[in-house]
Amino acid sequence: VYGGNVQNTALTALSHVMAVTEMSEQDVRGLLGGLGLQGPVVSERSLAALSGGQMVRVAFALVVWRAPHVLVLDEVTTHVDSPTILALAIALRAYEGAIVVVSHDRWFVRVLVEGERLSRVRRVAVQDDPGAVEDDDEVSDDDEDDTLRKPGRVFQMTRKGVLKRLEGGMDEYEEIATRLADKLVKGKV
Repeated sequence: VYGGNVQNTALTALSHVMAVTEMSEQDVRGLLGGLGLQGPVVSERSLAALSGGQMVRVAFALVVWRAPHVLVLDEVTTHVDSPTILALAIALRAYEGAIVVVSHDRWFVRVLVEGERLSRVRRVAVQDDPGAVEDDDEVSDDDEDDTLRKPGRVFQMTRKGVLKRLEGGMDEYEEIATRLADKLVKGKV
């Protein structure tokens, strides 16, 4: 984790982020809570005992605490569990700066860039977690406001190294990927 010794068993996510950022305990709890880290996980469990996904959330908190104007994320969902990907997508949807995302994770890109409704995202998360219970009453006005955000743009880097805007967004990207996969199967690429 950025700037710290993970093996120090006294070091918790809360104490580590407070030391690095010099933020108040309340602000750090809010930051970590917004990324899905709450309660004893934040204040009692050592960094060494956190899961990989939890460590990613702590590291991400350290990246965004100063609210940089631009985030460049390269395959940020690789080796990350579904709940962490969901928390990351929700946090990034609320981010007000520019985001450049390089990803093969079509679901993540659809949620982040094209603004799929978070209520739909929550349904996907419930399907991924057999113990979760979906409650339609939990869909708030904030979910509706999220869909009003201007969608981002989807680009493709061509084989010739040209960056091409895909006006059809992720649907167009998926069509291109399907055609390329078909050619690969037929041995024409």
